[in-house]
Amino acid sequence: LNDWRWYRKDAVEIMQYTWLKDSTWKEIFESDIIKHEEGEFTIKWNNDFAWFYWKSLDWLYTYWYDCDLEWLDNGRVIGNIYENPELLE
Repeated sequence: LNDWRWYRKDAVEIMQYTWLKDSTWKEIFESDIIKHEEGEFTIKWNNDFAWFYWKSLDWLYTYWYDCDLEWLDNGRVIGNIYENPELLE
């Protein structure tokens, strides 16, 4: 119960939980990278519409789609943009 850890605020990135899970039931957070049958995507937050969306890492142009449960049934979290920046290349 007393397992507190202190970090400098510039040493960590806070990632918002989306309340969604991937095909393996892993929790999905903002900035996670999802591998899907249609490619690889990162999860983003849109302030204007107050929703999470996925953005393609593979396509030359950007698609922004609302995250939905049916789409996530075929995807799995493979990392995030902070701990796995090599996945963005």
